Amino acid sequence: MPGIARPLEMGWNSRHRERVDSEEARLDKAPDDLQALLYLGTLEVRNGNSAAAVPFFEKAARLKPSDARILNDLGYVYRLNGRLQEALKSFRASLRIKPHDPLTLCNIGLLQLDLNQPEMALKSFGKALSVEPDNVANLCNRGSILLSLGRPAEALADYAKAFVREPANPSVLNGLGDAHRDLNNIDAAVRDYQSALALRPDDVKTHANLAGVYVSRPNYNEQAIEQGRRSLRYLLADEFAADGPAFTRMSASGVSVFRLKHDLGQARYLRSQSHAVEAREAFIDTAQRLMERIELDRMDPAQGPGLVQAGAAELQAMLPYWRTPFVVPAPPLAHCLNPDNDWKSLEAQYLDGIPEILAIDNFLAPEALRALRIYCLASKVWVREYPNKYLGAFANQGFSSPLHFQLARELQGRMPRVFRDYPLNQLWAFKYDAVLGKGINLHADFALVNLNFWITPDEHNLDPASGGLELYATPAPQDWTFHDYNRNSQAMYEFLKQHNSASVTVPHRCNRAVLFNSALFHKTDKIHFADGYESRRINITYLFGRQLS
Repeated sequence: MPGIARPLEMGWNSRHRERVDSEEARLDKAPDDLQALLYLGTLEVRNGNSAAAVPFFEKAARLKPSDARILNDLGYVYRLNGRLQEALKSFRASLRIKPHDPLTLCNIGLLQLDLNQPEMALKSFGKALSVEPDNVANLCNRGSILLSLGRPAEALADYAKAFVREPANPSVLNGLGDAHRDLNNIDAAVRDYQSALALRPDDVKTHANLAGVYVSRPNYNEQAIEQGRRSLRYLLADEFAADGPAFTRMSASGVSVFRLKHDLGQARYLRSQSHAVEAREAFIDTAQRLMERIELDRMDPAQGPGLVQAGAAELQAMLPYWRTPFVVPAPPLAHCLNPDNDWKSLEAQYLDGIPEILAIDNFLAPEALRALRIYCLASKVWVREYPNKYLGAFANQGFSSPLHFQLARELQGRMPRVFRDYPLNQLWAFKYDAVLGKGINLHADFALVNLNFWITPDEHNLDPASGGLELYATPAPQDWTFHDYNRNSQAMYEFLKQHNSASVTVPHRCNRAVLFNSALFHKTDKIHFADGYESRRINITYLFGRQLS
């Protein structure tokens, strides 16, 4: 457990219980017993109860304020509890006593990442590595930051050095794969990810990484689909295991209402279409009972998703359905793009635009629109949950089919001067609840060309003037990093204000696409759709090329 100086590797057995009783008894008799405080505080951290650990470490630090390691541990538990400024203060106090301690420098680096300060974190890990140049964890930490800053060659050097030390470390191999991927060494990336899976066959992250790198190459389309399905299976099996993260989270906090509402709607839709999915009926019965406890008309959308409490038996009844993957086929068709559009003229309009923004109506051929809509309604690929009440599906976790890749190929063929030889680097979709006051925040994408299109019929949109995309006319500076594009909202708005950047709002229309320069800042417009499973707003996004490739 990084950051805690005295991790305890004992299980819950009778001797361990006796030790806890003994330490608690010592504190009862001697409240200032330092070792008992440290033991019990560390035990709380190891058992996932970091909030209860704070008083133990605070008191230990008061008793021995000159102990750098205790101050480091206090900073660590503050960080676990989201008390970031207090953590930073404690780490700095530790460094004043022991200025070159690599453990504390590592913890400061991790905290600086939490504070969206990647450049400062880079310096902290650099200092830690100056003391311990072969520390594999810190080489990987620095490599990860370098990748996020668009410096893959430097990241590769760190991961290569870590590989020399630990060639059988799956995390190191994943980092090598990421660096090779960003350097466009696709075959090397595939080998790295496959090597990592040979060591840890059920690793969810590595399966997603391998599927993602397949997505970016047309000659790997079949592998991308197969590996994406495999990635989805491992993700669902891990997330919704009987002791998995979802079960633990929902047992402690409850089930998010918008997630439950969507999944119940989808299960009923699958039943209406005669699609057999394991434990579907048990899920419907249980989820329906949970939904009956909720007064949906009294929910305040501004207060987040809301939670409903579920008992252990109820959760166990729903887990088999949640962890069962189901994807309907979406076969290739004669045409994916609408052949009646004048694609050469549309290409010229996009290239002549200042800025490069183009709305394309009747984007898909009717049969392709129908196939993609059925795919999105029936496929259980909506795996990622966001606080603003929408769900995400990603190509590296099951959201792919021959039709998805056919669309990319047709775009590149119809508009070659726009897409050139740019690879398809990202493909995803989002599905929203009925009302959304605040969707995806302002950001730009680390790509070259964005394609976004909507597939929900217009009659479900209760406000035809909204529900689309808001884009700003001034592109982000070319030297901005991924963090700048996606997380530094203050810098983005200041930049737009300095340039008096006007915005353009493209309202939602079914089968309307928006093609735009990825460097343009954009965000989801407010939405107000009818309340029903088939009424949910769905947008599909393709990203082509990389900013720094």
